[in-house]
Amino acid sequence: MKPFNLLLFLFFAATSLLLLGGCSTLPITGPLPDNLTAEKVASIDEQSPLAISPDSKVVALNSSGLKLFHLPTGQQVDVSARNAHRAAWSPLGYSLAASFTTGGTSTLVTYDQYGIKVAEAEVEGEITDLAWLSEHELLAASVTITTYKFGNNFKTLLHRWLPGRNTPTSTPLRDSTLQSVTVRTWLPLLRRGPMLDISRTADQILYMHPLDPPVFKPYYKLILRDLTNGKEMEIASLGMTSSGGRFTADSELIFYGDGAGKTTVYNPWTDEAVRRFNAAGRTLEISPAGDYSFVDGALYHGDTRVAMLAPEGVGRFTPDGRQLLVAARNDLYLLKGLQPANDRLLPVAQLEKLLQPRVWRLDNLISAKEYKETLERIKRQ
Repeated sequence: MKPFNLLLFLFFAATSLLLLGGCSTLPITGPLPDNLTAEKVASIDEQSPLAISPDSKVVALNSSGLKLFHLPTGQQVDVSARNAHRAAWSPLGYSLAASFTTGGTSTLVTYDQYGIKVAEAEVEGEITDLAWLSEHELLAASVTITTYKFGNNFKTLLHRWLPGRNTPTSTPLRDSTLQSVTVRTWLPLLRRGPMLDISRTADQILYMHPLDPPVFKPYYKLILRDLTNGKEMEIASLGMTSSGGRFTADSELIFYGDGAGKTTVYNPWTDEAVRRFNAAGRTLEISPAGDYSFVDGALYHGDTRVAMLAPEGVGRFTPDGRQLLVAARNDLYLLKGLQPANDRLLPVAQLEKLLQPRVWRLDNLISAKEYKETLERIKRQ
C-alpha cells in the first residue's frame, strides 16, 4: 500500500472508531418504534442510585461522588464527595435524602433542592431502601444479618425520621432464621433488603422477606403492609432472584416477577390476576400508569416486548411517565417518546374514597367481592 493511501486508511479508521466510541444510542438489539429515541446523557458509577425529581428534570446519581444531574441541560451539581448507597426525592421535590453505609451502620443525610446539606442521622444496619412519607418525614429500611452456631438471623428494620426535628425511630419489620448455606449462596441478593415500594398516598408498602424452610428451597414472600395499623396481606411466594413488587400510581395494581419466567399484574384488593406475560422480573420497574414496564433489560408496552435495551441494565421511569432512564454499567441513557395512558389511573377523587375500603380489606373486614362492588359504585358516582 502506498504511503499516502496508508495514511488515508488510518485516518478513516481512526475517525470511524471515534464515531463509534461517541455513539449515544443504547445497546439495542432491535429497532425502536418511530416514536422512541434513545441517547447517552451521562457517565455514572456502577450501581449508582437513580432518584428522579417529581418534575422529571433532575436525577440524583453517583459519578465520583453524589451529584445532581439536570436532564434538560446536562449540567451537574456536586452534592457530596462520597457515593450514596440510596437516594430519594421528597414528594414536592424540595428535599433529597441519601444514605451512606459504613460497616454495620448507615448515615441518613437530607439536602435541599440545590444540594445543600440540611440534616444528618445514624441508624442501625445497612440502608437498602429510602422513601418519603410526606414532605417532612422520611422512611428507610435496613437489614442486619447476624451469624450464630445454628444459623443466621435475618432482620429488617423500618426507620422513620423527621429531619431536623427528631432522631430516627426504629421498629422491627420481620426477622427469620436462614441456614448458613443459604446465606453463603444468596448473600448478594439478600443484601438488597426488603426492596420496598411505597404507595403514592404513603398508606401502604410492598416489601420482600426471605424464608428458609428446612427441607425446601429458600424463597421470598411478597407482602403488602398498612403503615398505620400494621395489618398485612401476603401477595405471592417468589424466587430468590425476584426484585419484588411495584405499585401503579393509584396503588390499584401491583406488578411482580417470580424470578423464574413470569411477570404478573395483580389487583390485591379484588384478588384478581389482571394479566401475566413471559418475563422473569429479576429487574423490574413500571411506569406510573402501569402501561409500560422495564423488565430484565427490555421495554414492554402492556405484555408486548417493544425492544431489548440493556440486558444487565437498571431502569427508572420519570414521574410524568414520558421518559425512561437506563443505567448500563457506567453509562446513563435517556429513552424519550413514551406515551403514557394516564386515563387508566383512578381519578384523585375516586382514589380518596377508596383509602378506607382498602384499610378494611387489609383488616379482613370486607371481602374481595365487596371491595370490587364498592369500586364499581364509586366509579358510577
